[in-house]
Amino acid sequence: MVTGETLETFLNYLKDHLVFPFTASYERETGFLSAKTYEVRVTGLDEEIDDFYGLICSVKIGRKRRYIPIGNLKISLDTPNDHLIDDYNTWFWNYR
Repeated sequence: MVTGETLETFLNYLKDHLVFPFTASYERETGFLSAKTYEVRVTGLDEEIDDFYGLICSVKIGRKRRYIPIGNLKISLDTPNDHLIDDYNTWFWNYR
C-alpha cells in the first residue's frame, strides 16, 4: 500500500541506488487528446513527498528546471536505473 511512510522508505532507497544524472522521457498533455513527449535529464530527487503524485524528481528540459513525479517518467531499458524506476512505477501505480 502506498502511504507517506512507504513513500519515504522508497525515497531513501532510490537516493541510495539511483545514479544521477540520467536521461528519461516525460509525456505532457498539451490539449484535448494530444500530448508532447519531452526528453529530460533527471538530476535528483526532491525531499518532499506528495501524497497524490508520489515521489518528485528534479529534471532539466533544455535549460529549464522542472519538478515532475517519478511515476510519469519513462526510461530506456538496459540503463543502470531502468529496473529501479520500473519497480517504483509498478508499485506506485498498482498499490495507491
